[in-house]
Amino acid sequence: MGERKVLNKYYPPDFDPSLIPRARKPKDSQQTVRMMMPMTCQCSACGEYIMAGKKFNSKKETVDGEDYLGISVFRFYMKCPRCSSQFTIKTDPENADYRAEWGCTRNFEPWKEDRRADERETEEDAEEIDAMKALENRTKQSRREMDILDALSEIRALNARNSKLSVDDVLAMQRKGVEKETELDADQARRAFEAARQSTTAAASGAAKDDSSDEDEGDRLERLTAEKKKQREAAAAEAAKAAATDNDTTLAADDKRKRPSSGEQVAAKKSRVLPIAVKPKAAAAVTKKPTNAMASLLGAYGSDDDSDSD
Repeated sequence: MGERKVLNKYYPPDFDPSLIPRARKPKDSQQTVRMMMPMTCQCSACGEYIMAGKKFNSKKETVDGEDYLGISVFRFYMKCPRCSSQFTIKTDPENADYRAEWGCTRNFEPWKEDRRADERETEEDAEEIDAMKALENRTKQSRREMDILDALSEIRALNARNSKLSVDDVLAMQRKGVEKETELDADQARRAFEAARQSTTAAASGAAKDDSSDEDEGDRLERLTAEKKKQREAAAAEAAKAAATDNDTTLAADDKRKRPSSGEQVAAKKSRVLPIAVKPKAAAAVTKKPTNAMASLLGAYGSDDDSDSD
């Protein structure tokens, strides 16, 4: 009997995990995550307090265009257990914490303030011990103050410029802005129409080139076919002519071989003997005399015939 709980699985020698296809999912897809509430908050719709540690089936997604030092920020969609209204929270990788985004408010947590105070005291102690650390902190603080002052100066300059404007100037600026937007829209539309016309012209010229190329290809194929046909006919005619020449040569050779030469004809005439017709002589009538035996026999036969006649 096999083991009920298999911990090790068999992998064949030719197993290649890189050949396993991966599932392609869209970037904005949401995943269902079973999680606990990381903080205590209050629902903005019904005022229900949601304590930290309460479990939710939340929807998780990645926030586009927002990260911290390359760390992605995630958003979680949850529903209030009392009124079922949706609220969202986001991760805060800078402070290693979560923050309420929409539909809820986070409760005040005094232990966090105590922790931050302890962190500030630790930093001050480190600055007293390490002079370089103190210099880095002062540099960061001065840079932050300079950024704040630059933003304030820009806001003051904008306010000063706006304070000198009258109602007519504001209306004139609005009209200029509307006219500029109209011109930009018209320019964009004109460019779009020109691009569409150029693309249409290019497509038509491409189609015409394709048609002409197809026609040229057809003509070339027809020309090649006709040339090949002519070559085949010429080769067949040459072969027939060569065969006829070979046949005539063979017949002439045979005729010459059968026909004797002049010398042979003269020798044959000389060696020819005409037959002489000899008339046969008339055979003379030879009367042979019968011998004694024959005479006795004839006499015997003759005596018998005479006796019979008697």
